[in-house]
Amino acid sequence: MDINTEHIPARLTNRQLGAWGEDRATQYLEAHGYRVFQRNWRCREGELDIIAYAPTRHAIVGVEVKTRRSGGQVAAYEAISARKLARLRRLLCQWIVDTGRHAENLAIDLIAISLSKDGHYELEHRESL
Repeated sequence: MDINTEHIPARLTNRQLGAWGEDRATQYLEAHGYRVFQRNWRCREGELDIIAYAPTRHAIVGVEVKTRRSGGQVAAYEAISARKLARLRRLLCQWIVDTGRHAENLAIDLIAISLSKDGHYELEHRESL
């Protein structure tokens, strides 16, 4: 888990907060050797927040980013139901078909960002849900 002392603006809409979280997740992935292919890829069935290549895992990874303010009722990883996970896998397969990319492995990861009331945040990366 990464803990960051960067302060974020206190008044962000949910959409702005989500975009901010995806920016932090992208920076985190790139700092850890991932190659980000695309963000916010959409098709009829839904959206993948980040699609990246993880060289140490030889995998194309669909990354779901959940950014939550502290005191939320449901932890970010609990928000990924079996149904949602299956949909994310289908989306990643569709992206593979659409782009023609190939990798030895495919994976779905979660990056959960928790914001404290004082504006600091913690980032947790769970690989291969």
